[in-house]
Amino acid sequence: MTTEFLQHQSQSFAWKAASFKSSADYSLKLSEAEQAEIVAAVRALPDNGRPHDAGADAFAMASLSPRLRAAYEDVRSGRGFVLIRGLPVDRLDKDEFVAAVWGIGRHFGNALSQNTSGDLIGHVVDATAEDATPRMYRSNLELRPHNDITAMISLACWHKSETGGASVIVSAVTVHEALCKDHPEVLASLYRGFHYHQVGEEAPGEPPVTRQRVPLFAVRNGQLSARYLRMPHLVSDAVARGMCDIGLEMMPTATVDETPAQFAKVVKRDHDRWGVYVRQAKIAPE
Repeated sequence: MTTEFLQHQSQSFAWKAASFKSSADYSLKLSEAEQAEIVAAVRALPDNGRPHDAGADAFAMASLSPRLRAAYEDVRSGRGFVLIRGLPVDRLDKDEFVAAVWGIGRHFGNALSQNTSGDLIGHVVDATAEDATPRMYRSNLELRPHNDITAMISLACWHKSETGGASVIVSAVTVHEALCKDHPEVLASLYRGFHYHQVGEEAPGEPPVTRQRVPLFAVRNGQLSARYLRMPHLVSDAVARGMCDIGLEMMPTATVDETPAQFAKVVKRDHDRWGVYVRQAKIAPE
């Protein structure tokens, strides 16, 4: 793999925990007037229990909308995330809160589903008592750093869990740069990609394993992207299951899982991670 191929223009996303002097570096704190705008927009929606029927124009807010557009630019072309503080949870019931989160999210793009049910809004709950094999966000298991299939995702808290609940994010660009420096030998395989087992989430008529290899890293139009998914609660993760099911070895070496493992080791480094506890009414750094 040539050095030229690894070059990209995504350096703004390459942050570490120490990159931020205070929470103000990555936060958007709502004023009382902006909180009132959110409440008014939600209360003006049709009372049909379907906030996702409302378009972005239903949440046009004179004061807050320009700030959300700036936050979108931070996510799309800046650091890659933003923390919104001060949602007016004390003035909304649960359904209204969901609608408020939906309305804020519409300032960041159009909604897409991430599951075969077509859900546009998902609720993070422990459903293990009713579903023996739930999606990770519907279990009490640790959901480790990964990429979702949409370009952006929003998370909000209505009720904090009794224990745990830390949300940890990691810059994939920082991980990429660390691998370039410390383990350049694994990059060719990560750029080539792997066949993923879709663990029952494939579309009708599709095979259970992706037809094409899915690169973990790719550079297109100068921008670096990443697709990382590991599910340690399974017998083996989605990559290993996918490669095995179609009769391919993970790696042409004796160390079958070494390449994704090197990625995982960097992801776990504390100084490269940033975490928060998402709580009702406030979000506090870990």
